[in-house]
Amino acid sequence: MPCVKKVTLIKETVSYGPRHEPIFSDATPKRAVFAEFISAQQSEFFQASAAGLAADGTVLVWAFEYHGENVLEFDGQRFAIYRTYLPEGSKKIELHYGHQVGPNTVPGVTP
Repeated sequence: MPCVKKVTLIKETVSYGPRHEPIFSDATPKRAVFAEFISAQQSEFFQASAAGLAADGTVLVWAFEYHGENVLEFDGQRFAIYRTYLPEGSKKIELHYGHQVGPNTVPGVTP
């Protein structure tokens, strides 16, 4: 049986202060949706590392509930959504998420 949890989708933007430090802000209100957690494929670990992230997993949400958010939050932790995939004919979109491990700045995600 798949694991289904309530998660929060967040659209964050980054701007830079006078000392070029990143300042993160929520562009839209946070939205809670139900997500089905599935296993990440082997290739996801490589794709995530190219973005300075470590792959943590994949969730499925209804496509009509996803509006381009770039941060996924659940269990008190925030993760960057680094890739999405909507299989042809599917009503659910895959959100691939991970945490920051490299020097790149990912909105809302700390190393």
